[in-house]
Amino acid sequence: MVALPAGAKIPWIKSPCVLSPELSRIAASGPPGIRFYCSSGGNAGLACATSAISLGCTATIVIPTSAPAIMISKLLALGVEVVQGVESASSWPEGAKPKVIAVETTGADSLNASVRAGEHVTLPGITSIAKSLGATRVSDRTWRWSQESSNLESMAVSDADAAISCVRFADDARTLVEVACGATLVPVYRGDLRELLGRGLSDEEWAKKNVVIEVCGGANVTLALLAEYRETYAGETTIKC
Repeated sequence: MVALPAGAKIPWIKSPCVLSPELSRIAASGPPGIRFYCSSGGNAGLACATSAISLGCTATIVIPTSAPAIMISKLLALGVEVVQGVESASSWPEGAKPKVIAVETTGADSLNASVRAGEHVTLPGITSIAKSLGATRVSDRTWRWSQESSNLESMAVSDADAAISCVRFADDARTLVEVACGATLVPVYRGDLRELLGRGLSDEEWAKKNVVIEVCGGANVTLALLAEYRETYAGETTIKC
């Protein structure tokens, strides 16, 4: 390697995470034609698209047909390719898994509807306000796993509870999340998480449990939208707001 003179313009992008000129050069000036791909309801796609554009690359973001128009417009504004038409969720990874609670909102509950029906069903459409991650039919692998595994519990919650959970989370964690992710917070705020994951455990045993609540998203959520949720759903929710 050749040391650059003081004050010279660095011909690569500095990485704040990896102090490696070699990796930075690859990221900034890799082979032509590099394209980023991401399957996302919006937020992960925005991150992928932004990274690709900042590195001078192109990107293809694959989103479900139910994705909100605001997310699509943000992706298109970045200049990336947006592909719609995906209705099935991706297969979950193989291997050992912890106890999982799959939470969906009623109207986007393709897994829960299948579990209740005892067969792999397709919803006629997404009627929940949680549209960004909605799939009218879960993947074959997900359906098989729901039948074969004893560590999965499926539940559906109301739009009202999911929306108010988003409001509560904004107050508690100062973080905005969309309703599709707010659904996972419902068992926490409603108070039935222990019944779902700690059934039969003593207080001491429950205190030692590691519980991970997966929440993400929020690029299409505003304080005005949360205020609208509070006004619209305060009288319908089972969660104190």
